[in-house]
Amino acid sequence: MSQNHPTIKTRFGHLIGFFAVFNCLYNLTNAYTAKLTTHMPISNVASGFDSQIAFIPSMILPYSCSLWLLIVSFFITDTNKALQRLTLRLLLTTVLACLCFYWIPLKFSFQLPDADIAYQNLGINWRFAFALLHAVDKPYNQFPSLHVSYAVLLLVSLWTPIAVFHNRLIAYRLSLICLCAGIAVSTLFTWQHHLLDVLGGLILAIFVLWIERRISDKLDSTSQKLVIRYLVLAVSGFLIMASLPTLFIRFDNAIYPIAIKFFAYCWLFSFGLLSFLYVKSNVELNRQIFSKNPDGHLTNFAYILQLPICASYYLLWQIMTKCNRLTPFTERETIQCQFYLQTIEICAGPKLSNAETTNFTHFFSKYQKIVWLDVSSEISSSFWQLKQTQPTAILTYHYLPLLDLQPFDCLDITSLVHFLGSVSQTLSTQSDDDAPVLILCQCTMGWSRSVAMLACCLAYFGQFSPHTIRQLIDRHNPSHHVTQDYLSDQTLINLQQKSSTLP
Repeated sequence: MSQNHPTIKTRFGHLIGFFAVFNCLYNLTNAYTAKLTTHMPISNVASGFDSQIAFIPSMILPYSCSLWLLIVSFFITDTNKALQRLTLRLLLTTVLACLCFYWIPLKFSFQLPDADIAYQNLGINWRFAFALLHAVDKPYNQFPSLHVSYAVLLLVSLWTPIAVFHNRLIAYRLSLICLCAGIAVSTLFTWQHHLLDVLGGLILAIFVLWIERRISDKLDSTSQKLVIRYLVLAVSGFLIMASLPTLFIRFDNAIYPIAIKFFAYCWLFSFGLLSFLYVKSNVELNRQIFSKNPDGHLTNFAYILQLPICASYYLLWQIMTKCNRLTPFTERETIQCQFYLQTIEICAGPKLSNAETTNFTHFFSKYQKIVWLDVSSEISSSFWQLKQTQPTAILTYHYLPLLDLQPFDCLDITSLVHFLGSVSQTLSTQSDDDAPVLILCQCTMGWSRSVAMLACCLAYFGQFSPHTIRQLIDRHNPSHHVTQDYLSDQTLINLQQKSSTLP
């Protein structure tokens, strides 16, 4: 199978991922609104026009086709890019709709008929179909209509099908239009949604298509996944925490609901902002959000703005440190290069704990000049600990706030060149003797950003070719590779060219 066409495993992965998010969030908001009905009346958005809409039980057929079309859609998209765009659209729609379900809890206002005769249509009694529907769904989660949103998104996403339909393209597209239109209209004639719900679903679909196009046109595949991952994490965490006081009565009339909801909104803001930062891919904007003082400490402003993220990464770093999953600087080999007729030793690693910094004093004491490159935005650096243990050494700190797992190729090359240029100025001022300079590239776990920055240093300062750089990293850091998707050869070549123009 061509690399441009998704494998069955990839298709199932996207399908399972989407339905896992959908089932979790949709059922959660359904349960939340159902619980609310025991405490307060739930409103609706019925209009005078809705009362004029007839109940047509046979429309349950196109209504139920929405689920099957969703499933099939993951297997008839033509390319990897089309499959990813489909998943991105569906996930964006789901998380935004579920936020609306939480903030605007509504209930369908009409009661379905009781008499069997009302369900007779086309010679069939459709009561069994509605009984099945109500067994798995509730009359909540009204505005906007996800059936309508999904119908519009599937129409757009499936417009270009897999090759087997290419010879019957006109028939395929006419069938797709009729099916998607039938799904949207059926929400009214099965008395599952009001007109305003349908309009809301249409507006949401158009909004998602606009947002998704901006994301897909600007970001590569990896960055798109990071954007949606953190957005799903933001909304999922928010809905789970914000629903707790309602779902569990024992929290009522206590301080817990206020505290939990406050943290839930902090969570939503923090991870939502992080998702936005991945879209922008702007180092200077990252620096404003994740600001640090000259000693490498995150400022109080950064902690207030991004407390859930900083706390999450710090907890993860603590767990990895306790489990001995992180390889510190001292257990990695340095790589040497020459710059300004000066020997430079470069090493990459994770944030060090207090104990590690103290225990490894002998390692740092070999160097009188240490340049610390901090590329971790979400956690404080170990530089301040180094200053306490090495008071006689010449220490300089440089901060480039990179987001976790974000490909270097998404960054403006000017930001990298400016950062490495400031480091080169530091090195040029420290070239008064033959003592080697140690450059430490540090990120949170020492797995990706720090190793990629090491590669950038080798290209910029050592003028090594991309092939040589990858060989050196494989030799000195065998468990931490830098892939082409994360840091391409072209970026390394651009850094070499920029460095060659230095006076």
